[in-house]
Amino acid sequence: MPPKKRPRHPAGAAAITQPSKVSTVLTTAAASAGKRAKMADVEAATFTKKGPGTAGDAGLSTSITPPSPRSRRQSSSKQPPQTSFNAIVCTRWFESLADPDDDQCIGIAGIERLCNEIDVDIGGQCVLALAYRLNAKQMGIFSRAEWMNGMQLLGADSIKKLKQKIPELESLFSRPDQVKEMYKWAFYFGKESCEKKYIDVEIGKGLWKLLLADRNTYRHVDLFIEYLEEEDHVKVINRDQWTSFFDFSTSVEDDLSNYEDNAAWPVLLDDFVEHVRQRRQQGHPG
Repeated sequence: MPPKKRPRHPAGAAAITQPSKVSTVLTTAAASAGKRAKMADVEAATFTKKGPGTAGDAGLSTSITPPSPRSRRQSSSKQPPQTSFNAIVCTRWFESLADPDDDQCIGIAGIERLCNEIDVDIGGQCVLALAYRLNAKQMGIFSRAEWMNGMQLLGADSIKKLKQKIPELESLFSRPDQVKEMYKWAFYFGKESCEKKYIDVEIGKGLWKLLLADRNTYRHVDLFIEYLEEEDHVKVINRDQWTSFFDFSTSVEDDLSNYEDNAAWPVLLDDFVEHVRQRRQQGHPG
């Protein structure tokens, strides 16, 4: 493999734009009461500013009226939202979790620490959703680039902010469109290496349990995993089998009545359906 290059990172938080200063002149006027007056009356001072004006009103001063509390609130509400993501803080966070032997990635030990810090199960849905949001390419590893890009998109640069994102991450599994996209990504995520054309069957079973957890939407999951455990000659799952099982789980009825034997299903699914039908004919549940 070619050596990893250290990516460049933004130089910190977004700058805050300050309004330009307006030069003001304090003008006072006093009326003289002549020699007989013992003291002059001083009129109230007013703040003035030089108006931009035109050639006809150049130099005209206008009195500034202090804005009311309501107008100040309205003005502040119109200010453009400022990003809360701080790349420097996020980089330091990454480095605190990075592998001691490779500062360009967070390994399994760092991921375990992260899970403890945000109080989630390392084998649960939340971590899988986080890996998906980071677009991680390999199980058990978050590269520096994946971390920085993904956390910026997620808007989290600290433990506190990431904990606040947990409901958002967990909600992905209740959205069929997101589950479908996550399912496509998960096959490549679950491969041992980029060169492999398959995933280990044990990895596949674990991913199915997490990704297709809604049994009302995704059928046959438990039966299929049970079948794979009985048929221990199945060691790997290729991409066609992986993709087809998603379609199978969402389109084939519980009683398998609409399964077409002559359709272009993988042989693995043909064998599974035949196995289930035989068991049901023998009076076994499932």
